[in-house]
Amino acid sequence: MTVSIYSLTPAWVFIEKCQYIIGERGGTLTVRIRRDGYLWDDIDVSVDLVVTDGTATGGGVDFLSPVTGTAIFSAGDDSVDMVFTISEDTVIEDTESFTITLTNPSGAFLDEPSVSTVFIEDQTDISVVDITTTVTADYVEPVTTRATFGVDVEYFDMTFPINTDNIEEDIESFTVTLQNPLGGAIVQPQMTTVFIIDESDVNVQDVTATESTTVTSGVDYTSTGVTTVVFNEGVDYVDIIFDIVSPDDAVEDVERFTVTLQNPVGGFINTNEPVTTTVYILDETAWFYIEKDSYTVYEQTGTLTVRIRRRGYLWDSATVSVNFNIEDKTTTLANDYSSPVQTSVTFAPGVDYADVDFTILEDNFIEDKESFTISLTSPLGGVIGIPSFTTVYIEDKTALFWIEDKQCIVNEGQTIDVVFHRSGFLGQTDTLTLSAIDGTATLTDDYSLPNDVTITFAEGSTTSSKSLTIHQDNMLEHWEDFSLFVDIGTVSGQRGVLYSPIKCTVYIRDPTWYNFDSAEYITWEHESTVLIGVQREGDTSQNGRVEINIEDGSATLNNDYSTVETSATIEFASGVRLVRVPLTILDDATHERDEVLTISLQAPSSGEAIGNINKAVVKIVDDDAFFWIEDKYYIVNEGQPIDIVFHRSGFLGQTDTLTLSAIDGTATLTDDYSLPDDVTITFTEGSTISSKSLTIHRDNMLEHWEDFSLSADIGTISGQHGVIYSPMKCTVYIRDPTWYNFDSTEYITWEHESTVLIGVQRNGDISQSGRVGINIEDGSATVDNDYSTVETSATIEFASGVRLVRVPLTILDDASHERDEVLTISLQAPGSGEAIGNINRAVVKIVDDDEPIRPSINWILIAALGVILALLVTVFVTLCLCYLRLARRITRKSLAVETVPQLPPQMDMQLTSGPPALLPFEMPESFRYSYPALN
Repeated sequence: MTVSIYSLTPAWVFIEKCQYIIGERGGTLTVRIRRDGYLWDDIDVSVDLVVTDGTATGGGVDFLSPVTGTAIFSAGDDSVDMVFTISEDTVIEDTESFTITLTNPSGAFLDEPSVSTVFIEDQTDISVVDITTTVTADYVEPVTTRATFGVDVEYFDMTFPINTDNIEEDIESFTVTLQNPLGGAIVQPQMTTVFIIDESDVNVQDVTATESTTVTSGVDYTSTGVTTVVFNEGVDYVDIIFDIVSPDDAVEDVERFTVTLQNPVGGFINTNEPVTTTVYILDETAWFYIEKDSYTVYEQTGTLTVRIRRRGYLWDSATVSVNFNIEDKTTTLANDYSSPVQTSVTFAPGVDYADVDFTILEDNFIEDKESFTISLTSPLGGVIGIPSFTTVYIEDKTALFWIEDKQCIVNEGQTIDVVFHRSGFLGQTDTLTLSAIDGTATLTDDYSLPNDVTITFAEGSTTSSKSLTIHQDNMLEHWEDFSLFVDIGTVSGQRGVLYSPIKCTVYIRDPTWYNFDSAEYITWEHESTVLIGVQREGDTSQNGRVEINIEDGSATLNNDYSTVETSATIEFASGVRLVRVPLTILDDATHERDEVLTISLQAPSSGEAIGNINKAVVKIVDDDAFFWIEDKYYIVNEGQPIDIVFHRSGFLGQTDTLTLSAIDGTATLTDDYSLPDDVTITFTEGSTISSKSLTIHRDNMLEHWEDFSLSADIGTISGQHGVIYSPMKCTVYIRDPTWYNFDSTEYITWEHESTVLIGVQRNGDISQSGRVGINIEDGSATVDNDYSTVETSATIEFASGVRLVRVPLTILDDASHERDEVLTISLQAPGSGEAIGNINRAVVKIVDDDEPIRPSINWILIAALGVILALLVTVFVTLCLCYLRLARRITRKSLAVETVPQLPPQMDMQLTSGPPALLPFEMPESFRYSYPALN
């Protein structure tokens, strides 16, 4: 039997792709919303879709969103498809886009990607791009300046007629640029340049000769007088002749002049090739240079010879010489060296070198490498070659010193040799001074320096050493330390540099001390022996011994452990660092707490000591076994058995038992499940696994999911002891084998859409094939008028493993403007042993998408009504004027008969100004508020 494991891992929803690309002719785009994690919640999981226009416009212009904006996942669903309709137009346009965003998840969390971008590519047959050019008088623009590409056309030819003239002229050019693309995009290169080359028979280029400061035209050279080079047809080169004047008697440097091409006619100058050349006129002379570009000497060298060489023509009978210049860098003339009196050298005929001697001066300072430079200047009868200068480095007689080791380890009572090294200049005797700084070890108490703290390096030697005495005491200190330093000695003329390490740390250890190798030893009660490790540290070159003492705690001698004696001597042979002492553990059948005893070290050999870890605890752990149920959750179908697996670890050397019990949930004992007759779970000696089989009953009620819990307790067999580990309880979920639901209670479709898909879901056990019937009932929508189907009642077949089948329903479109129409669908007649779920009825709503018929406007009737309204307004105004005149006459008559008191001027103005005099009373405040025009 296969037992499914139920997981409480939550679910996550996300869009399958972060972007979609579809052509305008794609029709529909299916965007799949996926769910990951736990898929078996008995409540629906949903998430809303928010569609945002970008360059694409919804509402049917460029696309149409799904009727429902919510993706709903039923139990077991791992995806929901949302269908978008892509609208096609005849406009040439760039790629358009809109975005889809997941929001308001219910029963799940949002995962990435939660946003997807849909790109709609234009699929019109024609692409267009404008072409613009720069205008010159040497070509004719084509008749059309727009390139139109039909279907599958990859290129478009534009023809530019080129004008011909008889003028010799430079290269001319114009540019062609692409812009204003429709149905595509411009990529590089967007612009090209057309060069028009003159095809005259003669190309002309001017040639100029430029003099330098050391050459004169007519004196050193003469030209042929040609300053313009003419290339006839077919000629690819022209020679220009310069005459070099016969040698003169002057000793000169190399002379030069330049020849440059310029002002081309009928061609252009290629700047990638030489347009200027330099002509050098060499004198029949020699080259002077220094033999080496650097010299290195010690301060004690005395004399440095710098050789200046001559190459080339060596047989001049006239004086041939060169000067040299000296420049200090880090040296100082007269302090570090002295230069010769003369500052020039003279070469006799046939001589190819001359030596110049410099004196190197020695000082008593410790200093870095110093230098000065020598350079050649003002040659006569030759030129300066390479190297024309040299650098002289003067190195100090420096010796470098260091201590061989940074750290040294020595036992108390021994001596230690500290070795010192020297490198660099070894040609003299050097001395260092040894000093010490106390750490935890102190001078005199723990160590002594030699009487002579001077470290001497004889001439030519590279090493020297000093011996130190380490004192022995009777205290346990484990480790002590002090540091040694060296300084440059004070002998006259001493010089040197101390290299790292210039310090050495000396560690002094006690000869021998004893420790346990652990502060605690833990053993099972059933293990017969525990080994106690005793370590010897420090100097182990001699034999040694130490005693071990045992003291009872909660563990007692002869009840929990046994030994020959409570105090024993441990012998260590020479070179042995660790001895393990066995302690016998006694097993019993009593369930008890962990027990402990204490061990300690004492009485070491003479000259040895006890270390810090001289006491330890031995813990005897009772032989408990540990129990747990394999899974927290089990899923089983009605009518199937289920095996619950129990595990044991820890001590397995006996038979242990547990007692199985159950707690009802929505499933009840006897009605939905039965426990085995024997609820005792038995683990035989050495076994780690035991199981019990439960019977799950089958009923004919649709309950979807039921559950109950199982737990295990320690048995009551004599001597039984153990610990229940989590999980000590498991929950069993019972599900109906199979039930059917619609995937929605309402399906909404436009009348023009040819098909609506009705989703039928199968939940529960889908390992076998199944079937269910679907029935269609007319409502305001009727068969063959608003929809069509082969039969109003059909059977849907589900293959093994299939959870969802979508049944197509054909929608019939008409041209009538009418209300939305509905029909009803229902599920019936499931397969044997299967059931109909709660969502077994649904409504299909067909939304009308026809334009209403608008009535025509009767303009004659509207004009007649306007005339009647104008007459009524005229009559109303006339009656109002008559009423006002009548009221004024009545008021005047009443004032003539009655005695009227004197009125204030403002009231008198009211009585003579017209109808407001009919209101001799104070107007109520509420009336003013309601009719502000009267205030």
